[in-house]
Amino acid sequence: MAINFCPRCGSKISAGAKFCGTCGSPLQQTSNQPSQAYSPQATPTSTGGQVASATSAATTAATKSPLTWVIVAVVAVVAVGAGWFFFFNNDITGTWVAEESGTTVEAVFDQGGTGTMTLYDAGKPTDNVDFTYEMNDGYLLIQTKTTLYKFGRTVRVPCEIHGNTMIWDPDGDNVTFTRQ
Repeated sequence: MAINFCPRCGSKISAGAKFCGTCGSPLQQTSNQPSQAYSPQATPTSTGGQVASATSAATTAATKSPLTWVIVAVVAVVAVGAGWFFFFNNDITGTWVAEESGTTVEAVFDQGGTGTMTLYDAGKPTDNVDFTYEMNDGYLLIQTKTTLYKFGRTVRVPCEIHGNTMIWDPDGDNVTFTRQ
């Protein structure tokens, strides 16, 4: 018994089969001629073109795949960086004002890590202090400059910044400043 091959895909087929078991292609058999044996030249050109095209597409997909992952990774890093900047940015430079019971505190934070805090009572300045500051792990570290002490006094205040609102929590009492 001769082994026959499908003229479309080249798979082995049993003698007398009407359809290829692999690709489903109908098989034509005449009683005068035995089924054709598979030969490389009997393979239609379109099949070879399709195989070459599929191989080319797989190669192109494999080539684009690392590039796609690199682009996705870069976009993810930029998105995380932008999110960190907008939600966790601790830039407090500028003028901040807090008002409570007729008393106003104005804190001016300069870019160089220095600042001035002025206390107003009924609109008149009553006290003023210069300081250095640093934001660190959710705390505002303020070191006052005085003439009595060489290093002044350091205060560590829990501080949250939400856009134009800064909340200090010294001794459990929230003080809310707004950026001016």
